[in-house]
Amino acid sequence: MSEPLFRELASHERRLEALEAQGWPRVQVSTDNLADPAVPTDAELNTAFGTPEVLGPGFIGLIDENNAHANVILCATIAASWWYVALTAAV
Repeated sequence: MSEPLFRELASHERRLEALEAQGWPRVQVSTDNLADPAVPTDAELNTAFGTPEVLGPGFIGLIDENNAHANVILCATIAASWWYVALTAAV
């Protein structure tokens, strides 16, 4: 490994440690528009976040549908599948 590459990797590691110390990484949020917010499709979730195969098991994301703060869906990957649940705003 070259010295410049080693220094760059060390710099990225320090940045990641600083973010983790501040409570990061946070859950990824998408503001994609969905055809039916009650039933997001596999294709819509792949567009919003990527495929479960690439993200790996245990990925968690939120969709704030159309950035309207009205329909929020919690999404997760298990194996090669998407799982989701629509959330209800607190009153």
